Amino acid sequence: MGPLINPEAAERVQGLVDDAVSKGAILLKGGTHRNSYFQPTLLDMVPADAKIATEETFGPVVAVARVRGVDDAIERTNESRYGLDSCVFTNSFYTAWKVAKALEEGTVSVNDAPAHGVGFFPFGGNKDSGIGREGVGYSIDEMTRIKTIQFNLAPAGLGKTRQIPRM
Repeated sequence: MGPLINPEAAERVQGLVDDAVSKGAILLKGGTHRNSYFQPTLLDMVPADAKIATEETFGPVVAVARVRGVDDAIERTNESRYGLDSCVFTNSFYTAWKVAKALEEGTVSVNDAPAHGVGFFPFGGNKDSGIGREGVGYSIDEMTRIKTIQFNLAPAGLGKTRQIPRM
């Protein structure tokens, strides 16, 4: 574990943890910081109205939210304005497919942690998570502005004239 970018970032994470606890989450481990170092933290029973349930934390915090089933999990996940990565763990291909298709995310990993690698496959988020995709081909697309230019050379007497077939 290393430090967060600055003490203000640790204070931001502290605010998210404190908000969750004040709304009923159970702090199982960690939950404090010193300067830029935030303790690895585990929260359980995180309610839907806790900021940490819908904000990007950017800190060493696992926020466990209990759901009533797959549909509830999909609904709660999609309530966030972010959509970078999600993971689904299941032994059912059909459940994995349902969840992967329904989540409004840039990447859904099935039975694995997110894996990012420029050049291997596109990486990027949906909604307020990012502004496109990374990866060699996608980076070229992001840096390219497509323009269509159409010429009609006939009025200027240039090039071939278009013959309209007679009927």
